[in-house]
Amino acid sequence: MLVPGATQIEVLQPSMWEQVICYHAPGPAYAWVATVERDLATRGWVPPSWWMPGMHSRFQYVYLSSPGFGEIWDVVELEGGPNVARISVRR
Repeated sequence: MLVPGATQIEVLQPSMWEQVICYHAPGPAYAWVATVERDLATRGWVPPSWWMPGMHSRFQYVYLSSPGFGEIWDVVELEGGPNVARISVRR
């Protein structure tokens, strides 16, 4: 979830099931969002609209895994500014 050239990287853990990744992203304003979205899609993350019709959050993605004893839902929210990424990952 890091873009190439990211600096000032900070990983916070506000709760047991949440991590927040913050960093400065080089390049044009908000280019980091498109890069992270492509990376998420390549790794199998999908927007929540596939399971919640009508919910069109461009900046939220979900990932479902089934390790054999149930299902695990992970949710990523992309926030931040033009060159400052703030990515929340919740399980």
